[in-house]
Amino acid sequence: NLVALTDFMSTHDDTLGWVAPAGGTTVFPWLRDGSDARDLCVALANAGVLFAPGYCFDAPEHFRLGFGTQSEGFAQALNIVSETLRAPRLSAVAGGRR
Repeated sequence: NLVALTDFMSTHDDTLGWVAPAGGTTVFPWLRDGSDARDLCVALANAGVLFAPGYCFDAPEHFRLGFGTQSEGFAQALNIVSETLRAPRLSAVAGGRR
């Protein structure tokens, strides 16, 4: 899953920032434009993908993403995230560049 996540983050590096993990199975990406990630997390939850919004950690532009729990379905979840990031409603929230 880390390889898929790395490719995903590279594809979305205009919108999402991150630090690749040195270990563990969670990361704490952020919206590059500094906007609150809550709307993104709500939209993803509605689509069946759960991220922990950064406001829970006093970092509203961030979200927590786990990538080590399931061996199946991760690529599909990343596709849902890509589609959600492209949605017009989130375009202004997450940098506006798609």
